[in-house]
Amino acid sequence: MGEKKTLENVEANSIKELVVLISYLVKHNESHTAELKDLADNLNDLDLHDAYEDVLDAIKKYDEGNKLLFLALKKVKGE
Repeated sequence: MGEKKTLENVEANSIKELVVLISYLVKHNESHTAELKDLADNLNDLDLHDAYEDVLDAIKKYDEGNKLLFLALKKVKGE
């Protein structure tokens, strides 16, 4: 039979799931940031400087959002 459901078990499983989800999102966003950096380089090489600056701003915001997700992850983990 399965594990007896208690509030503690449900909370522990939910926390584990949240840790997995937030960890995935942080890594996923990092891969997008790398793609955006490549895009920015291409725009710069094509002398599309306004678009290049916009993408640099997007990268900064991705990084800021990822830092906040990482802080949330630490709090969920109880660190």
